[in-house]
Amino acid sequence: MKYFYLFIFLISSLIITAAPKPSVKFIRNEGQWENSIRFRADVPGGYLLVKNTGIQYVFFDTEALSAIHTGNLDAKSGRKNIERIKGHAYEMTFEEANFSPKIEAAAQNQAIYNYFIGNDPTKWKSNVAAFDEVYLRDIYPNIDFKLYSYDQSLKYEYIVKPQADASKIRMKYVGLESLSIDNQQLYYKTSVNVVKEFEPYSFQVLNGKTIDVKSNFQVKDNEVQFEFPENYDKKQTLIIDPELVFSTYSGSRSDNWAQTATYDADGNLFAGGSVFGGDFTATNGSFQVKGSSTNATGVENI
Repeated sequence: MKYFYLFIFLISSLIITAAPKPSVKFIRNEGQWENSIRFRADVPGGYLLVKNTGIQYVFFDTEALSAIHTGNLDAKSGRKNIERIKGHAYEMTFEEANFSPKIEAAAQNQAIYNYFIGNDPTKWKSNVAAFDEVYLRDIYPNIDFKLYSYDQSLKYEYIVKPQADASKIRMKYVGLESLSIDNQQLYYKTSVNVVKEFEPYSFQVLNGKTIDVKSNFQVKDNEVQFEFPENYDKKQTLIIDPELVFSTYSGSRSDNWAQTATYDADGNLFAGGSVFGGDFTATNGSFQVKGSSTNATGVENI
């Protein structure tokens, strides 16, 4: 009987300690998009673009998108009547920062992507890599910016190296309907959703132990900074670690739908379907797109 209990304990331990797999894949720009875009990643209800200067977020009315996918066909034409889809873009830019940071990707994902955009085969790109982590090195003096995901949440970190000045970190937001703070949580309101950012968790590792460092958001106009009410050891590295949560009307990623899948003799899986948002918006703020004009066919090789 004791062996049975030991077996259950081991299984329980594995379940408890198993870390969630990253949900966000940062796809590298290898020439399939305009030069200002370094990485693209799908997030619930839209996508984000990583640039040297910051991050642009683009979201769509996911309730309207779901209606396109699940709606009934017109009795006469046999087609779906697709109305314009509301979208919203906003951008976070690093203020007074290094706009030529060294950008590194880590933890390459097994999936590869192929892009056949337009009629010019010389611009088609195959075997495009995706990664679980992206770093913008020295975005501020001796401060790195890291993007990654944990479970279904997008995470970013500022890695403040010894003697670096964390007060230099300034994030300016353009294109939002409102930016507010409530109970030390940030709320980014657009015309199609609300993005919430939890109170930043900051810490240092001293003598092998993790020491929490009290930190808060500070909002002035459209800029966000961090403040530290209590002292911390500036001779040691400081990690500032907030968490973004994307709330959509449908609560799911409804901007792409798998329609077919197969495998080859080597066991590779190929999935095909419709992808909404093949074209990138150029300006921040609310916009509308015609649903039928933004559909593209995507093929993913895993």
